[in-house]
Amino acid sequence: MNIPTVLDNLIAMVVVLLILSLVVQSIQSGLKKLFKIKSRQIEDSLVDLFEQVLNKAPTRTANILEQSPMLRIFAFWSKHPSELADPKVKLLYDAVLKKFGELGRVAQSGKGILDSLAKDDLLKVLEKVGPESLVPSILANLQKVAIEINGVEQAMESIDPARLTGDASAKFTALQGRLAPLLNDFKAIVTGTTIEPQILIGDVIGLRELKLNDAVAILGELQAKVEKDLGVARAIATAQGAATTAASGLTDASVPVLEHLAEGFNAVAICLTKLKTEFDSAIAPLRSKLKETESWFDTVMQSFSERYARGMKTWAIVISFIVVVLLNANFFNIYQKISTNEALRNSLVQGQARPKELQQTTDSAAVATGTPPGLQAAVDAYASFGFKPLSLPQVHKWATGKPTWNGFFHTVEILLGWILMTLLLSVGAPFWEDTLESLFGLKNIINASSETKNVEKKSGTGQPKT
Repeated sequence: MNIPTVLDNLIAMVVVLLILSLVVQSIQSGLKKLFKIKSRQIEDSLVDLFEQVLNKAPTRTANILEQSPMLRIFAFWSKHPSELADPKVKLLYDAVLKKFGELGRVAQSGKGILDSLAKDDLLKVLEKVGPESLVPSILANLQKVAIEINGVEQAMESIDPARLTGDASAKFTALQGRLAPLLNDFKAIVTGTTIEPQILIGDVIGLRELKLNDAVAILGELQAKVEKDLGVARAIATAQGAATTAASGLTDASVPVLEHLAEGFNAVAICLTKLKTEFDSAIAPLRSKLKETESWFDTVMQSFSERYARGMKTWAIVISFIVVVLLNANFFNIYQKISTNEALRNSLVQGQARPKELQQTTDSAAVATGTPPGLQAAVDAYASFGFKPLSLPQVHKWATGKPTWNGFFHTVEILLGWILMTLLLSVGAPFWEDTLESLFGLKNIINASSETKNVEKKSGTGQPKT
């Protein structure tokens, strides 16, 4: 057999492999969308993520039912990983899934679905979830902050701005302006001294951005100004025991007023210090959990990608074997038929563009229920070349036939042909499409080389002998 014929046999065989690979791909695509396998795998990964963030022991085991979202569909007695996880993990998981559903991540059935999950999307959803899901003690910690907030307000109210003069009055107004945003924003999530139960992480994150440094700096300037004026007023009061007026307008009668102001500002300073301490203490755990979520996200999603790829590879092999058996795609029989039937071989080689059309049909269609797109077209293409699917009479004849050694060896040969074909199909349609292009490229090179030799030989036939 010459090289072009062998190459045509290979091309024809690859065309068959590509057509059958498209059948497998179409079925696999339909199953993924029908059973929402990717969404289920992402949901499992969310449980893993929250277990890491909340420092809870992982509940996932080597049990194949727990590892495979698709098997859990059929094993109705198995439990979802969230149901096996710590109650706090399940609480956070349910809250996040519910919020994604409210944001429109739902299937036509109305059930939540996560075909993709970005880190920013998850963090935004977490902002809409109660902070106690991440830090159970957060409300108690914020309760302490509420008490200190009231302390700051009372200390500020004890100061009479009318008793401040000139520069001190302006600085006091600036201090009120710095504290007002923090006090007002905190009052939005508190009633009296009680934290609202529906407080969201986003509310706390907003408070986190507010800084007390400017307020503390202005307060320090006010304290220095009052202490300076108090020193002058005391000096006047002790000067010759007589009432005297300084250039600043201070008199010995200013001493009690300034002492009261100094005490008031000292009280404000103490309250601000306590507020900053309690505030940092309350926010630190939440900030830590949010950072953990960000840092663990990539690691967990990488594990998701690996598990998903392995799962799809396994199911590709399973689906390939089922397709091979149902279509009776015995590798040895198909290759023998191609190599001995020139008309069939030429039909496969010359019609090699058809698999690409089937690929486009499969990729462009979306599947919800029913027969996967492109499946019937690919099966019809396989049958159009004379390959016949496995029939019930054939199965019945094999099952009821009298056992013989020849029958045994024939069965083994069929099984080996099916297994070999299954392994070849499991590599996927893209691989066989690339292989087909390479083989046609090789064929073109061989044809071009052959034409060149023919031209050289023809041009030299008429040369005279020397």
